[in-house]
Amino acid sequence: MEEPRVIYEETTACEPGTETEFRHWLKGHVAAMLELPGFTGARVLEVVSADDDWPRHTVHYYLTDRAALDDYLAAGAEQMRGNAAARFGDAIRTERRVLTAGDSETSPPRCLNCGHVLHGQYCGICGQRSSSRLISLWGLVSEGLGDLLDVDSRLWRTLRALLLRPGYLTAEYLEGRRARFMPPFRMYLAFSLIFFVTAFFGVDDMQVTFDGEADQAAQAASREAAAELAAGVRDGLKGELPPEEIERRAQALRERIDAAEDVRQGEGTDLTSTCDEMDIEIGGWLGERLTEDRLREACRRVVADRGRNLAKALIDDLPTALFVFLPLLALVLKLLYPLSRRYYVEHLLFIVHFQSFVFLVLTLQVLLSRLLDLTGRLEWLTALTGLVVSFYLPIYLYRAMRRVYRQGFFPTFTKFLILSLAYLVAFILLMAGTFAVAALSL
Repeated sequence: MEEPRVIYEETTACEPGTETEFRHWLKGHVAAMLELPGFTGARVLEVVSADDDWPRHTVHYYLTDRAALDDYLAAGAEQMRGNAAARFGDAIRTERRVLTAGDSETSPPRCLNCGHVLHGQYCGICGQRSSSRLISLWGLVSEGLGDLLDVDSRLWRTLRALLLRPGYLTAEYLEGRRARFMPPFRMYLAFSLIFFVTAFFGVDDMQVTFDGEADQAAQAASREAAAELAAGVRDGLKGELPPEEIERRAQALRERIDAAEDVRQGEGTDLTSTCDEMDIEIGGWLGERLTEDRLREACRRVVADRGRNLAKALIDDLPTALFVFLPLLALVLKLLYPLSRRYYVEHLLFIVHFQSFVFLVLTLQVLLSRLLDLTGRLEWLTALTGLVVSFYLPIYLYRAMRRVYRQGFFPTFTKFLILSLAYLVAFILLMAGTFAVAALSL
């Protein structure tokens, strides 16, 4: 919208006893003026200082051009002024003048993105900075990376608060202080995506071992054959064993290694017989859908490739299943805090923040363990971090509940135990349901 080039100003002084009535009348008068042709807006001002004790009010009417003002003065001005005189008489005094923008007027800076008038470094409508060009290569890089290079950005503030201040993000969001942090659901999606990519990156050959005892026995036999071969090589170097015996022991080792690999891959083992021998009885409406023949067929498909496709289906379906997991826990919180006067979505926000924290911590643990595996050192540190995370997660949850719901130690601890149990049960049911759906969809 262009700035008005014609302003029609009316300044009215009223007796102190009629100020309240005049204020009320003025609102209707301004609304009636804005209905006239050519009037585009109005602004009501109060005159702070005056020569006498009469309160004064100034109204700036914005018009499209001088012709619109001339039409008003010729046709509608007399009626409008007559209405004021009939209502207040000598109790008001009005002065009028016309203001126009000169040719030397400097137009205010405008946003290059949306055209709104700028009143600072950033546009109040779209948020774009007022800078119109990139000054340097560093400016290009910093604008491209954005939040990553901004030390005090929403990303880093969110990470610090999420890791070190349990419940702080939820409490701040519920208090209305939201712009300084990442939006909760966007944060959840980002951290969950990073976790699943990090945790399952490079895991291309997952399989299930159905006969663990046979596998262990085959590996033990391979180790015995390797030890026997090493002893034979040692005796052969001393001249106490002929080369033919060493070759025989080497051949035995190769055969046992091949046998162990066959057991690991399931070759030579009729695993489908295990599916045929299953005793499956499911009653009710679930049994009508999961018939015995359908379950046996799913079992055969799983054992056919040692569960590789099942593992891939689980990885694909688990992120989607978590969207059911979060609302269930939010419902548990709603039941635990019936007198908190909080809406269901506020409890859901608490769970979203906590689960985002879980994804972030597990991602950091996976990255650390991968790094230690590459170096081949400090294996004990992996176990230590797992132990620390196992203790920190429940402590974090308890402290977050204390901060957000603001209850004492014993009520919070009791509800913390109930929520933890619900978390465990819901997660087990989630995994079981995801496993069943993945197996039946093969």
